[in-house]
Amino acid sequence: MGRLADYCIPIIFFLFLPIGVFASDNYITPDESYRRDLVKTRVESMPCFVRTRFNADIEKHIRAFVLLAKNNSERLLGKSTIYFHIIEDEINKLGLPDDLKYLTIVESMLDPHAVSNVGAKGMWQLMPFLAEEYDISYTGIEDERVNVARSSAAGLTYLKDLYTRFGNWELALAGYNCGPNRVRKILRQSGKKTYWEIRHLLPKQTREFVPKLIAAKYLFHFYQQHGMKPQFPQMDLQLTTRVKILPGLSFKEIGKILGVDPELLRLLNPSFRIDPKHQDYSEVEITLPTRLVSTYKRHRQFMAIESKVNKYFFPEIETINPYYRVKYVVDEDISLYQFCARHGLSVGQIWMWNGLHSSDLILGQEIFAYNFEEYRLKYRINKDLVSIDSINIDEIEWNMIAGSDQDLFKNIDVKIDLKGE
Repeated sequence: MGRLADYCIPIIFFLFLPIGVFASDNYITPDESYRRDLVKTRVESMPCFVRTRFNADIEKHIRAFVLLAKNNSERLLGKSTIYFHIIEDEINKLGLPDDLKYLTIVESMLDPHAVSNVGAKGMWQLMPFLAEEYDISYTGIEDERVNVARSSAAGLTYLKDLYTRFGNWELALAGYNCGPNRVRKILRQSGKKTYWEIRHLLPKQTREFVPKLIAAKYLFHFYQQHGMKPQFPQMDLQLTTRVKILPGLSFKEIGKILGVDPELLRLLNPSFRIDPKHQDYSEVEITLPTRLVSTYKRHRQFMAIESKVNKYFFPEIETINPYYRVKYVVDEDISLYQFCARHGLSVGQIWMWNGLHSSDLILGQEIFAYNFEEYRLKYRINKDLVSIDSINIDEIEWNMIAGSDQDLFKNIDVKIDLKGE
């Protein structure tokens, strides 16, 4: 993939943070030699939902990740913190193996805009007929094959159906790539029963499917041993939440309200072919930085109190860094998956932020995550709005909200402009 296409992010937004990986002392120098015997041992001992083995086909993909395309792989590692938590949510809903998230690396290198030469599109490379079968729409307004949450739900549901059909994940993965009927035909004609037995009979791309997935998991488990450091995007891209917005709002208007560049909002919502302001529905769901979600909801309520506020409010932007680290200490015998479920954290993000190499946690182990101060909207309001009962203007200072609507405005400050301009 092209370097810029790997992120699809204008440089001004993809700020690589020094924070993010806290176990930096674990990194070895990148010029340490590639030791085949160690790689073999790691692959063969690596837990995986498919049978792991070390052979030339798997090794060539590992070498590509950790040697030949190291810079691209470091960006890929950081990029996973944008998307893996969304994919994990869908995996958990369906009760599927967590390792299936690595399939998005095999299919698209985590590029939601990826398009194949046969018409498959999105991070999961959904063909048009498959998208239609799994209720994924692609209209002039939005192409849900590019919507990470919706396409993940469809791709994973299809994989679950294939697993039910084949009873084996390797064969299910092969069926995902070249079609289940083709896999069935090869099994029937060859008299074989496993992916590895029929692998040489599969199409070339399908032959590489499982080996590359194993190599992708190897990358995420052992990148430190190859002197690699993830290049992390800014936190507003990593900690995100889906929220419904009112009709008629453009990304530019939402950005102005919340104090973020609209290009960041477009990046977080790649499936929109045109601005959501032009959508035909009463509401539309978009992705926002999580720190802004409650403030956006309060803004909606604020705007509903008095329609003429539209004429007078001027939100002011806070520029302070709202993110801070949170430390957890493992105090019981628990796995990473159980730990993250208990604390509402993403396995993929915790894995990358802490530089982990095993899902087995130990008593006393420190785990770091990120949290944020909620964004405060500040409104400069014209003095003509003194008739609104919920605004107290006793002083020419930042004012508190009084009355029955007080709870709506915990994160909104109001300042009165006596000039009435």
